[in-house]
Formats: sequence, structure tokens, C-alpha cells
Amino acid sequence: MSAQLKIVLLLLPASLAFFSARRIGDVSHDLKLRVDAEHPECVARSGVDPSVADKYWDILVYPEGRPFKCYLECLYKAFNIVREDGSLNEEFLIETIETVTKEGVNACREEIKVGADGCERAFNFDSCMVAFYM
Repeated sequence: MSAQLKIVLLLLPASLAFFSARRIGDVSHDLKLRVDAEHPECVARSGVDPSVADKYWDILVYPEGRPFKCYLECLYKAFNIVREDGSLNEEFLIETIETVTKEGVNACREEIKVGADGCERAFNFDSCMVAFYM
């Protein structure tokens, strides 16, 4: 194997990881703009502190507390990612959010069923999805 090929093979995973993280950040920013424009009611309805919600979108850090979990549930329902009956609208999610793949949904689909209520289930699913793509 040539030295050039070895260098390419060593740098490729790091390059892909950087590109993926940057892309997720870009998508998160775009989603934040849509959330602010289309569903500002989720902040008020959930009782989440707006600065807490903004921090999530800026750096994808999950705050503690029920209001944030309910904020995610509100968004998932408002964007039709989770149906009113609590089931995941998988096809719509894959078609709507550019970074979401069938593999990611398959890896996390059971999380939408885990939790005491819709707030916890949305949080569990979202946490799984972010971890899958990071």
C-alpha cells in the first residue's frame, strides 16, 4: 500500500466525523429557525425557559427537567413527527429532516415507547437520535 493511500485512509474517518458534526449543527440551526417561526407556542405551552431551549438548539445539550421534555413533545407533535396517538411518523421524519435516515430511526424507534408519558418518550427518542448522529 502506498504512503499516500495510507494517509487518505487515516484521514478519511476524521474528515467524515468533522463533516457530519458540522452538518448536524447546520441542520440544528435551520430547525431552530423553523421552530421559532412556526411553533413558538411550544415554549409557552411547555413552560421551558426560552434560554434553555435556545441552548439546546445551539449546542445540543439536554437540560434537566420536565419542561424541556414537554417542549420536545410539543415540537414533535406540532411538526407531525409524533402523531396524536403517540406513534412515530417514521416516513415523514425521514422525508422532512435531511440528516435523518432509516438506520437512525430503526436504531431509536423503540425509545418513543419508553417513558411514563409523551414528554419522556419524546425526550428519550430525541436523545437517542442526537447520539446516533453525533
